[in-house]
Amino acid sequence: MSASGFFQTKTITADLKNVGNEKIMGTNPYNCSLISEGLFYSYICTDDVELIESANDGSTTLKKQIPAQDETPGYTEDINYYFQKTLAITEMNDSEFWMLTKAGLEGIEPEGSSQSQQIVLKKYTANNILQPVSSRVIDKNIMAMKQYKDGVILYSKDSVEAYYLSSFNEQLEKINFTNLEAIDGYGYEIEIYGEEVSYYYNNHTRDEKITTKIKNLPISVVTKFAEPKIIKTPYVYTYAFSCGNNMVCIGYDDSFIIRQDKGEKMIHKVYDYSVNGSSVLIQIDSMVVLYDVGDNSGTIVYQGNEYNTPCGIQSTFSGVRICVDAKKTGNLYSVQLDLKSPKNTNIIDVINQISENNYVDSVTVLGNIIYINDAVEPVYDETIDGYRDDPEESVYAEQSIRQTVSETGVDTNKYSVVIL
Repeated sequence: MSASGFFQTKTITADLKNVGNEKIMGTNPYNCSLISEGLFYSYICTDDVELIESANDGSTTLKKQIPAQDETPGYTEDINYYFQKTLAITEMNDSEFWMLTKAGLEGIEPEGSSQSQQIVLKKYTANNILQPVSSRVIDKNIMAMKQYKDGVILYSKDSVEAYYLSSFNEQLEKINFTNLEAIDGYGYEIEIYGEEVSYYYNNHTRDEKITTKIKNLPISVVTKFAEPKIIKTPYVYTYAFSCGNNMVCIGYDDSFIIRQDKGEKMIHKVYDYSVNGSSVLIQIDSMVVLYDVGDNSGTIVYQGNEYNTPCGIQSTFSGVRICVDAKKTGNLYSVQLDLKSPKNTNIIDVINQISENNYVDSVTVLGNIIYINDAVEPVYDETIDGYRDDPEESVYAEQSIRQTVSETGVDTNKYSVVIL
């Protein structure tokens, strides 16, 4: 759905223009994910610096989603990387991703070795996901990484220090930010919008004892790695970044604020955001909107409801993925959105409706296959001295389930239904 003039009305009035074709990539994934040659992986990520700094042992796990095939539901398997803690993973292209790690070079125990505290950047390919094809040691202050153009920006979270790496084997290019003074209880984070890179203060705990002592927070910005400047804001923000045309986008108290010289505009009930090139994806209540800051217009790319709620947004090389809580099924799903294709069916709503059928024990979907386990109880059969499904009830259950599936309006040319 398309909507313009966000700030002219209290509610968004939308033309009937649906975008955001959906594909479910994984069930109950971790909170961050990547796609390599069509395969979906998820992993635990955090911006909690204290957790990162304390995690100098243990391992990192990638959860690999094995695709569904015919009547065999998909499943997951863990890929473990020992003696290291993942700080960040970035998809570079369809078959390559880079992993920034703390605590280890392969074969070195985390205890009793100063080398184990090194920060190491590793390059993996889809054909060699268990071992890096290349590794290099990075400055020990670096704790985070984000993609920028064909390379990455590597940066610190406890000081204003960042570097651009244009390709894996190139030299690090220092980015000359104007420094932000240290504030007790705060670290730093980076946001990238187009060719603008912003350093902002980050207090992930939102400690009231800290924030009440501060009246406002600035940000530090560079454009095309030049023109360093400090931009003041009147807010003790949750996040803030430069977002084009002398504008600053600010997260404050569940509101998304666009501030410029002539004033500011505000969108309420914004619970999450993710920059997507020179646009911003924002979650407003239960919908996700692709918002054009400069034009003050947006397109609804995902419409949820009380039983179908977005729980995270991630913009990557391979596209936009959102976490969706399908409350009636008890599952979380990672949903890939194709923003260029027409929307057809909200598949999460479909499986929520199917789950309400009394003959359905559980329902899930992976890719284009919907798997339904019926709730028919086995009965004792003297002829076999054992239990089996009642044939008549099984037939009735299948008829009832298929009727429910039909009533959802799901496109059966796109989705196959398997009743187990």
